[in-house]
Amino acid sequence: MKIIKYTCLGRVPSKKNSRIINRKTGRSFPSKIYTKWHKETAAQLVAIGLPIHPIVRVFKCKVDIYYPDYRKADNTNKVESIHDLLADMKVIEDDAWKNMPSTSQKAHYRKNDGGFSVYLYVDEKHPDNKDVPWKQLPIIEEMGD
Repeated sequence: MKIIKYTCLGRVPSKKNSRIINRKTGRSFPSKIYTKWHKETAAQLVAIGLPIHPIVRVFKCKVDIYYPDYRKADNTNKVESIHDLLADMKVIEDDAWKNMPSTSQKAHYRKNDGGFSVYLYVDEKHPDNKDVPWKQLPIIEEMGD
């Protein structure tokens, strides 16, 4: 079992609650705030290190969300934004329940310093993860069998 950690700075917006609706077509799009966060945070993930092949099976995902102030916010929606970012950047193949069945979240206050840390607990011996280049990833701990 390996634990992979990504830590990124910046207030995490909710993709779900910040959508813009085109009144003519009725289609919705992520807001400019979400799009900017996604682009900036994607660059942070690239700097940390991305796999050539995504992780297919994640045994457990733990998310620490850091709030820079006491504004009302929904943890669950922010975790969905983080999951979507990890999938978009091909860190994980998909955030579907079969690929990532367990996610826990914890909120923290960090004055003027928003962001998140995500810990992916991965069984590198699982057959679906055979193509993952482990040396490219920010592994913080390796646990025995």
